[in-house]
Amino acid sequence: MFDRARHALQRLVGAPDAPSGAPLTQWCRQHGLSFSQQGPMAFAVNGAEGARIWRAACGPSTRGYIRGHELLARVHLGRDDGALIVLMNRPLRHDIEAVAHTLFARATDDLQTMAQEVPEEVRWISSLRDTGWQGPPADFWTRHAVFTDDPSAARRWLDDEAVDRLLAWPPGGVTAQTPMLITRQRGRLQLRLQMDPPADPDTAVHALDLLRHLAGQAT
Repeated sequence: MFDRARHALQRLVGAPDAPSGAPLTQWCRQHGLSFSQQGPMAFAVNGAEGARIWRAACGPSTRGYIRGHELLARVHLGRDDGALIVLMNRPLRHDIEAVAHTLFARATDDLQTMAQEVPEEVRWISSLRDTGWQGPPADFWTRHAVFTDDPSAARRWLDDEAVDRLLAWPPGGVTAQTPMLITRQRGRLQLRLQMDPPADPDTAVHALDLLRHLAGQAT
């Protein structure tokens, strides 16, 4: 997936070393990762930070609920504690629920065919508990939904610092309406974030730093 996105970006934009890469270059250098800038809306991050393997790319969206470009980042943790946790902003939850209603309305007796058609995002919100707990401010829960099969693990993972980061994006980057999805499953963290043009390197750095913090919380 990352290779396809990278090749597509190379065809669309070919200006290396764009000025927008400077904050990302600095962040990657600080954490021992490699950074490749391929245009104003195109970059890739790869490497290892200790036992954690990083792969990230910004390019054309691979999901219908993200319009335009997305930042898709993954961190392989090197261990799996069995918890499945999905965090998304509430407008995205409503969009995915609408997809679920459409799919289930078309359900037939062929359950195997139906299962093959259901995206994993729909399976998550259909099968996992929508949870909450005391501690985070009310605007966190107004803005986000957390689905999990292990509420205690979710509460430990989303500590005060993670909550603060999720509520304090750089100005002009991520709003309450911006599609964002963070998952923790099978020893891997993944972030999907809509990146609206012009690309904001501070938003990308904030997103990667958030994912890095969550990786530390999961190990």
